[in-house]
Amino acid sequence: MKGPLLLEPPFNQPLFARALRTAFLAPSPRSLTLPSAFSPRAAHALRNLARPHRERFDLADRGCYTFADLYHPQIHALSRPLLEMLRLFAQEVSATALGAGAARIVWLGRGDYSLRLDDARLRPPSEFLEATLDLSPSPHPFAGIVYSEGPAIHLPIAQLPGQLSLVWRGRASTRCDRYRNSFVGAQSCILLRAAFPLAES
Repeated sequence: MKGPLLLEPPFNQPLFARALRTAFLAPSPRSLTLPSAFSPRAAHALRNLARPHRERFDLADRGCYTFADLYHPQIHALSRPLLEMLRLFAQEVSATALGAGAARIVWLGRGDYSLRLDDARLRPPSEFLEATLDLSPSPHPFAGIVYSEGPAIHLPIAQLPGQLSLVWRGRASTRCDRYRNSFVGAQSCILLRAAFPLAES
């Protein structure tokens, strides 16, 4: 694919992001899920870019999945414009100054999962906004993310290619990726996940 890997219009427009602010701030936890944010062609290019740099993580009480760090020297030059666009979009939607944080692509295949202990290992120490961009080539009914904040608040997010989800995560917030059982077939659920902490004043 020629040219930078960027969000689809109108996601690159600050006015569009500001128009979504009320919708983001209304629920608890603050969140927003938007379809068609990233084209299949761009997702394919980004998957291919990251694939040679994948690593396997497998620790029973934390998770089992494959990932690639988007700050890897062979990836970051091309992923940087997309990460910056995601940060600016999240900043406008949340009306909060956000800094750059960790970003990775996660492959969840058959038998894979990620538990709350793994989330606790990777997340920033203070509150932050988490952006998840679905890079999967096709939808899977058994995939999905579940955010929790205490015993009463649960936010499930289904898997849909091209979808962007933004979730504000306080210190009590946890996340897990559902176990992918034998019914999912050979296709992986592939997610770009970026954490944007509060900008330093």
